[in-house]
Amino acid sequence: MIRVYPTLLLIFLQACSTPSIAPVRLAPVPPLLPAALTAPCPPLGRLRSPAIAELALANAQTALAYADCAARHAGAVNAYQAAREAATDWNQKPNNAIR
Repeated sequence: MIRVYPTLLLIFLQACSTPSIAPVRLAPVPPLLPAALTAPCPPLGRLRSPAIAELALANAQTALAYADCAARHAGAVNAYQAAREAATDWNQKPNNAIR
């Protein structure tokens, strides 16, 4: 019975002796953004009357809203494109196997 153990051990260890290929670790690539999210901010509306007071009030409100919209839009699109490019670059590297 004692001689059976080394034989069984050799049989079972041969299954582990074959080299295996490490799995490739790929980064998930985000899908493309929908056109509604990548569209720029809408153009500013027209004034209802040519009064200077209304012009000054509308100018201040729309300038703040437009600047906020443009900043959010640019930040979202740039961050998304950077993440997508980083994931794509990572996936194209040849040595990204799990070790």
